[in-house]
Amino acid sequence: MLNPGDVVDGKYRVVRLIGEGGMGAVFEGENTAISRRVAIKVLHAHAALQDDTVMRFKREARAAGKIGNDHILEILDLGELGEGAHYMVMEFLDGEPLSSRIERGVLPPAELVDVASQLLDGLAAAHRAGIIHRDLKPDNVFILKEKAGRPNYVKIIDFGISKFHHGMEDGEMNMTQTGTLMGTPFYMSPEQAKGSTELDHRIDIYAVGVILYECLSGRVPYDANNFNELILKLAFQPAPPITTFVPNIDPRLAEIVHGALAHDRDQRYNSCEALQQDLQNWLQGAGAAAQQGFAPVVDVGLTHAETTTGPSGPGHPVVAPAGTQSNWSQSGITPPIPKTSPVVPLAIAGLVVLLMLGGGAFGVYKYMSGKNAQAAAAETLETDASATPTDTEDSATPPASETAAPENTEAPAPSASAPSADEGDPKKPVANVGAKPVAKPVAAKPTPIIKPGPKPAAKPTPKPGMGGAQDWY
Repeated sequence: MLNPGDVVDGKYRVVRLIGEGGMGAVFEGENTAISRRVAIKVLHAHAALQDDTVMRFKREARAAGKIGNDHILEILDLGELGEGAHYMVMEFLDGEPLSSRIERGVLPPAELVDVASQLLDGLAAAHRAGIIHRDLKPDNVFILKEKAGRPNYVKIIDFGISKFHHGMEDGEMNMTQTGTLMGTPFYMSPEQAKGSTELDHRIDIYAVGVILYECLSGRVPYDANNFNELILKLAFQPAPPITTFVPNIDPRLAEIVHGALAHDRDQRYNSCEALQQDLQNWLQGAGAAAQQGFAPVVDVGLTHAETTTGPSGPGHPVVAPAGTQSNWSQSGITPPIPKTSPVVPLAIAGLVVLLMLGGGAFGVYKYMSGKNAQAAAAETLETDASATPTDTEDSATPPASETAAPENTEAPAPSASAPSADEGDPKKPVANVGAKPVAKPVAAKPTPIIKPGPKPAAKPTPKPGMGGAQDWY
């Protein structure tokens, strides 16, 4: 392990440690011969024992030298330290990865097109050199504060798992082994997810489409609970429309994004230049929309930091043998549920409760009012019956002996002048000529009739119960 003050290969002095992972570390350094600020990447000795790791390390240096584009990280030197450790000297980058920029918020379209155009410029140069990056993601797109007077200058880094189409030496550069997936899963193309060995430059264009999608919406197209679920979605499901998360996005810009994300690679943009041109043409005609931007519905889905955490730590590619890592997940985080305010549901619930209480009180009021009315009617009837004078002496009630006498077959027939309503009524006594009418028994009335009359002298004794409606107020 290097320490500040150490000198590498007699000319690179170590200044400080910038970052460290399981495979190696990166230091800030200085070329003492020309006083140039540099970055020194060191591959740990234990990692150097793995042939494929050393091959990837060297590939990054060779790819950068072969491409020779200003938007590709410049590699200045390559060598070995004692005990088998390897080092690489690169230009020092003063800025931040695109992933950090996305975490601060979605990019306005004008800024997005500027960054994407530079990214596509460097990527097109790599493709012309016969090199496919295969691991494009926001962590591998670095934005310098300034270079040659131009702010927000883009550099593509980490060609460690790149694939060379030309100049391969006996399969040295073929890193796609049987049953192995290489790359960061969320930015994989469908053909990569299916494990195809016939990959071309369009897998990089698909990754650019995912980056555009994330810059505009703040999330990647797919989320999943584990590695296998994600791979199935990537392989067999088209990316969900970006309008799902950014409904007010310009339709033409959405069309460009999905042109890069086409599930069928034959329907995808065929070159970086074509995608770059369409983005620039859209920007020229977008007007105010390019300056104002398109706000996502809600910040949902996995953040970039959560989508790029592999087995080797943040920002490292996932190398997953097929059929394994079934419990793998990106930081173990499930898609967040959009936040909603509890005010509206609570207000609705309170209104429902009030309506139920009001309805119940009204029902009780109606019920008790009905009970009190019936009780009052019965009491009034009893009062009227007791207050009505009865002339018992003048009543012509037949003696019990007459009512109980056997039937007299010789009794005269009822008079034809008798009212028809009395006919056939066994309860109606036959009136004697010249006798006073007999009062009807109270109990014989079929329905109580409330007659106006004097009010009772004393209030009736209240019956047990909940009380009348007046008792509730």
